[in-house]
Amino acid sequence: MNMKALLGILLVATMIQGMCLPLVLAQGELKYTVTDTDVIVRGAEFEVYISLRGGIEKYVMDDTDVLKDTAVYMWGPNWGGAGFTTQIGDVIKSPDIEPIEGGLRVITYARWNRPQYNQFFDIVTVHEVYESGVVYVIQNITAYKDSQYELAVVMASLLCSVYAGRNATLYRGGSKIATVYLKTEPAKPATRILFSGAFDILQISAPGGAASLLFVVLNPPVVGGWIQDYRAWGADYYAVMPTVEGFSYKKSMSKGETATVKFLVFPHKKGAEFNAKAIEALSKQVSTYKYVAQVKSFAKSKRALSYVEKAEKLLPSVLNYICKGDVDGALNVVNEAYSYARKAYNTELMRTSTLLIIIPAVISLIIIARYGIRALRRS
Repeated sequence: MNMKALLGILLVATMIQGMCLPLVLAQGELKYTVTDTDVIVRGAEFEVYISLRGGIEKYVMDDTDVLKDTAVYMWGPNWGGAGFTTQIGDVIKSPDIEPIEGGLRVITYARWNRPQYNQFFDIVTVHEVYESGVVYVIQNITAYKDSQYELAVVMASLLCSVYAGRNATLYRGGSKIATVYLKTEPAKPATRILFSGAFDILQISAPGGAASLLFVVLNPPVVGGWIQDYRAWGADYYAVMPTVEGFSYKKSMSKGETATVKFLVFPHKKGAEFNAKAIEALSKQVSTYKYVAQVKSFAKSKRALSYVEKAEKLLPSVLNYICKGDVDGALNVVNEAYSYARKAYNTELMRTSTLLIIIPAVISLIIIARYGIRALRRS
C-alpha cells in the first residue's frame, strides 16, 4: 500500500470517528457538549448537566456530584404521576445555545403529553450558566390544553453523601428564619419532614475545600415549602421544596395559561464569607426595592424623581454581579442604589418641609412683625 492510499484511509477513519463523537464547542472559559439527553456545560471547576427536557439534571464539582435534579416538580391529580421536568416529557426542538456576558444561555424545549394525568404542558426553560459556576434558571410552563395537577414545587435535590450532618440556613425576605440540621440517619416516612414553612434562600456554608451551596427562588414570591429526607422513600437526597404564589397550589391551568418560575443555584467552594455577602446583597436588594417604592409613591420634585430613577436602574444589576461571582460588586451597587433612594427621600422631605413648615412659618413671622410694627406706631 502506497503512502497516498494510507493517508486517505487515515483521513476517512478520522472523519468517521469525529462524526460519532458529541459536538464540543467553547465559549470563553466555558465548553459545552450536546448529547441526545443533555447539554453539558463545563467550567474551570464544575460541570452542569442541563436536561433537554428543562432544568438541571446534575451538577458536578471536582468529580463529585453535589446536586441532582433541580427544576419544577409536579404531582398529577390525586398525587399521581409525580416527577421533575428534567425527567418527564418529549424533546420537541433542539436547544438554542448562545453566548452572554460571562457565560452561556441554553434554552430547551419539551412537552408533557400525559392524558392519563390530564397534563398537557409545553415547557421552555432558559438556563444561564456563568463562568463563576452560577446557574440562573427560568422555567416557563404553558398549558396547550386545559390541564390539572395537585401541587407544583421548585425543587432542588441535595445529595446525602455530600450534605449529611450539615446545617442548612433558611431566609425569607432577607431575614434569617431557621437553621435545619440535615441528619445523618435516614428518616422514616413519618419523620421525613425536616422543616415546614416559607423560605426563598437556602444556604449551606463550609470551610475551604468543601462544597457550599446557595439556592435562591427569585420569583414568584414564596408562600410555603418543606425540606424532606427522601431516604424515607428509598432515594439518596434531601428534597428542598419551596412553593410559590399563583402556581404551586393552583391545581389547574387553562389552555394558553403560562406559569413562570425563576431560581438561582450555585454550588461552590468559596466558603461562608461568600455566602454571607451574597445573602446580604440579595437581602438589601429586596429592602431597597421596597424603600424605593415607598419614596416613589410621594416624590414630586424632579430632583427626587431623578434619584429614584437612578436607584431603579441600579437594582437589577445586583443579580448580574452575583451571577458573575462578584459579591463585593453586588454589595457596592445595592448600597449605591440605597444611597440614591435616601437622597430622593431627603430631597422630598426638604421640599415638603419648605412648603408645609418653613414657608408658612416665615409668612407667620412676617404677619406678626407687621402687626407688631403697626401696634408700636399706634402706641
